[in-house]
Amino acid sequence: MTNHFKYFLCLQAILIYNITAFAQASSTSTIKAKKDTVLVPTTTEVRPTSNPNQIYTLVEKMPAFSGDLNKYLSENLQYPDSEKNETIQGTVYVNFIVEMDGSITNIKILKGIPHGRRLDNEAVRVISAMPKWSAGIQNGQPVRVSYNLLIRFSLN
Repeated sequence: MTNHFKYFLCLQAILIYNITAFAQASSTSTIKAKKDTVLVPTTTEVRPTSNPNQIYTLVEKMPAFSGDLNKYLSENLQYPDSEKNETIQGTVYVNFIVEMDGSITNIKILKGIPHGRRLDNEAVRVISAMPKWSAGIQNGQPVRVSYNLLIRFSLN
């Protein structure tokens, strides 16, 4: 046998051993590399979601309000007279879904203001009247994203 052929057989035996060791180690999810082991890096392919109803909480590009959100809220929120007269203040924590087309759906109060039911309702009214947002993006595709927003009602 020539030296090249011996070298080829030796290299082939090492690769077969490494593939076998890798396959056995994969089942236990722990891979220990030996001194003479050659590990070939693999690429992980990320595929777009196959479920269009899946709701994400964190994506590569988060949804965004087109324009100045604080300005929109300050121009559109109306402090209910009954809460204003009783000096009820606080923060309303709201959750909603930014859909793939940027529309807002499924508005929920996560935490409202004690004795400020009308303030909670006002927060929901203003969010439901928002113009469309830019959609969240995951793997280059628009996706549904759950979004939390807090709205402070203050008389100062």
